[in-house]
Amino acid sequence: MEKEYPQLTAATVKGTVLGQAQAQISAKLISNDGEPIKGQPITFTVSDGRQIGTAVTDATGVAHLDSGSNLLDPLLWFHAVSSGYEVHYQGSKKYMPANAHGKIEPAIS
Repeated sequence: MEKEYPQLTAATVKGTVLGQAQAQISAKLISNDGEPIKGQPITFTVSDGRQIGTAVTDATGVAHLDSGSNLLDPLLWFHAVSSGYEVHYQGSKKYMPANAHGKIEPAIS
């Protein structure tokens, strides 16, 4: 049986740089017919490949990562705000791997 190509999208979010750097970043994994794919690990990285963290998709196909608890290095965070973040799905027996790019817009708070 041929593997399906899932659709992976990364959210554009607002993040704070001043003080405690944080943002809620997320990715959504759905099948070609729009059904959410749950229980799949999604890896979040900055554009140079350094890993921010991993989250598992929920019943709606969304994986949420709170970078405040995962991103302790302020330089890493600054890099993510300036160039965005990448999400990676390694695939499964049923689905092909997928990648997407998300943006973080600086929010002054």
